[in-house]
Amino acid sequence: MNEMVTIENTEMQIREYEGQRVVTFKDIDTVHQRKSGTARNTFSRNKRHFVLGEDYFVCETYEAKNMFGITAPNGLTLLSEQGYLMLVKPFSDDLSWAVQRQLVNSYFRQQQPVVEQQKPQLTPEEVVDWKLNDLHKRVKELEGDKSDKLTLIDLKLNDLHRRLKALEQEKPAKFQGLGRLTPRKDTWYEKNRSRIWRIRYDKDIELKELYHIILEECGKYYDLEEAERLYRGQNGRGFIYPIDVVEHFPELQEIANQVLDYFEM
Repeated sequence: MNEMVTIENTEMQIREYEGQRVVTFKDIDTVHQRKSGTARNTFSRNKRHFVLGEDYFVCETYEAKNMFGITAPNGLTLLSEQGYLMLVKPFSDDLSWAVQRQLVNSYFRQQQPVVEQQKPQLTPEEVVDWKLNDLHKRVKELEGDKSDKLTLIDLKLNDLHRRLKALEQEKPAKFQGLGRLTPRKDTWYEKNRSRIWRIRYDKDIELKELYHIILEECGKYYDLEEAERLYRGQNGRGFIYPIDVVEHFPELQEIANQVLDYFEM
């Protein structure tokens, strides 16, 4: 869908997903005339209040490209009318009030009946092939740049994780044997991977420096040497990396999350 709508003299593309109109973070920043990244950062800080499938959706990379022409290696977040209104609640300037009124009346509530969603109907094998091709192209772009080695590794792990999730949901016959395995619970790092790497590049800070700050804050409230002794007693070995102490103790994860919140402000 390439139709456009004008909101306060700013053109915005009409987007529909799962049978309803949605907006991207970039759409919100543009029509509200906010600095790029404002909507995304606001969402990240308050994500616990948003309900997936109701306030926002995350479409796959191939969906973003095929449906909206947007390249989104980590998937594309789309906000419903309710999610949009929750996100812009802190925006109280005159322009924001006018934009909110027009978006609600002229965009979200002017939706035409949707003819069977444009969502591409692909088999699980076609989805995996598409993702592999996309990964290959992105890997080629990064090859040769030594400064991006860690990014390349993270990119591959992210893509592998998404492909395995897709296969697990579709459960083709040849993979059904994996059903007896116990799914691994996401670690603190997995849950905060995108935040950590975004902070690394936005704030131009090395990972080891960010981890040092996190451990330094944790050490202000808890005895990390005692934490390692407890860990060793429970697991029969010490930490592989110093930051592993955060993965093991929920109390330290709370402090680590506050450090990430601070850097995203």
